[in-house]
Amino acid sequence: MLNSIWNWFVIIGTVASMLGCWWLLHWTKGIANRKGDGIGTTGHVWDEDLVELNAPLPRWWLHLFNITIIFGFIYFALYPGLGNVAGFFGWTQLSQYESEISAATATEQNVFASYSGKTPSELQASVEAMETGRRLFANNCAMCHGSDGRGAPGFPNLTDQDWQYGESYEQILISINKGRQGIMPPLGDALGEQGVLEVSVYVQQLAGQKADPSLAAEGK
Repeated sequence: MLNSIWNWFVIIGTVASMLGCWWLLHWTKGIANRKGDGIGTTGHVWDEDLVELNAPLPRWWLHLFNITIIFGFIYFALYPGLGNVAGFFGWTQLSQYESEISAATATEQNVFASYSGKTPSELQASVEAMETGRRLFANNCAMCHGSDGRGAPGFPNLTDQDWQYGESYEQILISINKGRQGIMPPLGDALGEQGVLEVSVYVQQLAGQKADPSLAAEGK
């Protein structure tokens, strides 16, 4: 019920406004003759002798306004704008969105079809493929890893030789397709204070740093 009321409110308000504009234009064009004087004034006088003359719009200008009103009614007949009236074309923003998405998907598929089945080395040798990759990186990855791929606080540097999950093509594909959960859970309660110390020393030993052999052995 409420939707129906608002629907008619929009329809009546829109049509009445357009008709009101048309009436106002045609009412004001004859304002000089309303008082019966033939000297082309509005009938307004100030300070006894200050008369307001009437300078109506040129006919061609008036007709332009008429054309815009006619265009408005034609538009509302073809497209939605009068409440929930769909219009002759049945256009909706959803159908427009779906149409544009379909067109973009088709274009994207045509671009990527030429890369399908190629090996990593063949893709690296293709200037076109690398340019496509550069644009995709800029649009999807640069906000975290930086436009030059050197990373930022909390985001890995992709230009060095340190690979958290491996540098193979397959591992990089997994990182891009499925993402990585890089958050380490807290282990303090599970290991205890001494256990944390021993594991820390063992990790130091793994990195080639000097470490207490006995603590490293326990940490291992």
